[in-house]
Amino acid sequence: MLKLSYFGNGNTPLPNFKFCCNIFHFEFCRINKMQNRKSIIQTSILVLFIFVLAVPNLFSGIGGTKIQSETAKEIPLRVQFRNGMSTVPLLEAFGLDVRNPKTELSMQQLARESLGWLNTNGYYFAVIDTLLKRQLPQPHIFLYITTGKKTNRLHVTVKPTNDSYKQEWQASLAHAESVNKIEEKVFTILEELSEHGYPFAKIVFDSIALADDSVHSEWHLSTSSHVLFGPYVVLDSIAIRGNNLTKDKVIRRELGIKTGDVYRESRLQYARDRLQRLGIFNAVSEPQLYYEKGRSLLQVVIREGNTNVFNGVAGYNPGRDGESGDLTGTLDLQFGNLLGTGMKMAARWEKRNRHTQELASQYREPWFLNYPVHLQGGFQQLIQDTLYIERQFEFSVEWPFRDIVDFVGKLERKTVNPDSFGIVLYNLQKSSALAAGIGLKYESRDNSYNPRRGVYYYTMVESVQKQAGGSFKQQKLSVDLQWLLPLWRLHVLSTDLHWRHISSTEEQISFADQYRLGGATTLRGYREEQFRGDRIAWANLEYRYLLGRRSRAFVFYDAGSVTYGDAAGNNEFLSSYGVGVRMETKLGVVGLDYGLGEGDGLSQGKIHVSLINSF
Repeated sequence: MLKLSYFGNGNTPLPNFKFCCNIFHFEFCRINKMQNRKSIIQTSILVLFIFVLAVPNLFSGIGGTKIQSETAKEIPLRVQFRNGMSTVPLLEAFGLDVRNPKTELSMQQLARESLGWLNTNGYYFAVIDTLLKRQLPQPHIFLYITTGKKTNRLHVTVKPTNDSYKQEWQASLAHAESVNKIEEKVFTILEELSEHGYPFAKIVFDSIALADDSVHSEWHLSTSSHVLFGPYVVLDSIAIRGNNLTKDKVIRRELGIKTGDVYRESRLQYARDRLQRLGIFNAVSEPQLYYEKGRSLLQVVIREGNTNVFNGVAGYNPGRDGESGDLTGTLDLQFGNLLGTGMKMAARWEKRNRHTQELASQYREPWFLNYPVHLQGGFQQLIQDTLYIERQFEFSVEWPFRDIVDFVGKLERKTVNPDSFGIVLYNLQKSSALAAGIGLKYESRDNSYNPRRGVYYYTMVESVQKQAGGSFKQQKLSVDLQWLLPLWRLHVLSTDLHWRHISSTEEQISFADQYRLGGATTLRGYREEQFRGDRIAWANLEYRYLLGRRSRAFVFYDAGSVTYGDAAGNNEFLSSYGVGVRMETKLGVVGLDYGLGEGDGLSQGKIHVSLINSF
């Protein structure tokens, strides 16, 4: 039971009374999302301080106020406090012009939100004396409020069953200045316990005392609570449901959670995100914890999707100076879950412009010999503008270090065989290079298809030994960053930053070693690989509206910088803007981007069309 005691001096107008209700409990037969627990806490705190809302009705609040006709039209509002307090903060909270406030709120909404704002700011005994629509001197709503005394001091006593936490929690709650702050602290306590094996912890508030401080004209509120830890949960078993092709061991090793582990709630979200980022499941449910008779079961339900992908991209570059335009395109074939083991194979053919095409293949073996090490090998051949042929062999090792952090090691062998035009025009020489690099990858995006939140970061540092008519050393640096910020429901802001840099003991960086910029994957609104340099950087800013699981519409702004050589002025800044869409259809995900570079008219815009088909 919950007992409220009011202590006042002889002049207090409040009668003595006792208010009783059933106390709340945090008891679960299973743990769902963290948000569900928070909503229970919010409800419980509301029950704890229900007298705050009850007092105005018990004495002279809304129940005794004149509330006249409702209005749906914008009408001037006049607010006045009995104690002369400024109305500016209240009007600003409503988002109104303080000099000429007008509102579309109904009478009931205005009353409810006014008292809610006052309660949030410590005026738990605020009363609406008058709320009516007046006609003189002009039609307006008149709101007259008695704020009552402010509750400035909240004291919460915590009595945990484990004294090791008592001092820390007591110090935390001692600084709570409002009911909202108490709610935050209570949630923090339960969140901390869920991270240390106590998912069924509960906090019971057993008494509340309210005292009137006539000297400072304020109320003092104190409450006593008990923290009951509940059982200490160690995972006895993990059940996987919904996988028909994917083997159980593939899912279990990606979870990062095994039997015998102490329950930690934060690891459940990390585990779900890891499974979604694999790209082989259509949906992964929130892991569920069941507990009965001292035994615990963690259940993970997945829904498998089509893991084989066909990606076709077509583009058109308008001709200039009387030249005819040319088509560009990409064909990409991926097998994402061979034999249900998570192995991946991919092959790609790309035509970047009239004279440039690329052929590449890759193979990835996750968890080599059941160790947390991922191996990947690949081959790539590039025919560049009939100037040279470049062949590249690559081998990399990826080691998951933490839930969302991986270390990467890389070996690469590259050869360049120039054609006669390349030798004459760019002084290219036949060359070979051996590179070794180390990198770091951070991945917290919620999924790989249409992410809503999270961060992706990748950096690689390479040391290269090159032979081309002599021996040379090169250093390479690559940085990629994507930050996804959910603004509100279905609206997402995506920010990408990229940087490439190469330095060499050669007098001049070879044409074949320079980086390219421009096109669908870097700087939209320009031709594929239109620019090249020793150092390039580009940024992509997108405002996205999510249309579905794999669909979105967006507007974008791209900016890039190209630097070639060390001479001053060898730097060029570029920008573009446009619109795009990704739409999931029966044929696959159809993509369309339309971009305009600097100085381009509508007829000179670049169009990029793509099709991603899963089968």
